[in-house]
Amino acid sequence: IYHSYPLIRAQKQKFASSITELHSTTFTTPSLFVNILFVLTEPTGDFFVAAKPVEPPSPNRVMTLVRMGADRTKAQFDNLAGKIERSWNEIVGYDDSLHIETVEDKEKKLHIVSFVAIITGRENGVYLHNTGQEKTWLKDNMAYFKEREEVCRDEKFADMLEEIKHRSDLNAAL
Repeated sequence: IYHSYPLIRAQKQKFASSITELHSTTFTTPSLFVNILFVLTEPTGDFFVAAKPVEPPSPNRVMTLVRMGADRTKAQFDNLAGKIERSWNEIVGYDDSLHIETVEDKEKKLHIVSFVAIITGRENGVYLHNTGQEKTWLKDNMAYFKEREEVCRDEKFADMLEEIKHRSDLNAAL
């Protein structure tokens, strides 16, 4: 999340929680695999739209890396983008109804929510799976997840295993 509008820690926590919940429940993903980095950008005047410098000079934007597949439709991503934008607006106090924007409105406005496809990768010690294979992937990697919790005492995996117990969409795979 690149933002020029300054966010306090509580706002970051609320937005990260919102995105994590939205993404993990939309695509049946454990929260451990939703990572969010906030980057406060400097107003350098290097951002252009239609070949014109933009004010504020470094607008707020959510740029995401996600797994793509036939079972993840454009409509799902459009819906998710809208929910992320509404969450941002609520957290920063931006009113997106039609009106003449003040300087403060422009500073708060979220310019874009975008999704970029990941072909493959490794995260937290396991390969990313193809979309639509969430339940098989979860089942196939459960021994590794439990080992990380029990042997390595990795709190992130302990939290994930607890989440799986309480989420019917995840524990149905087991």
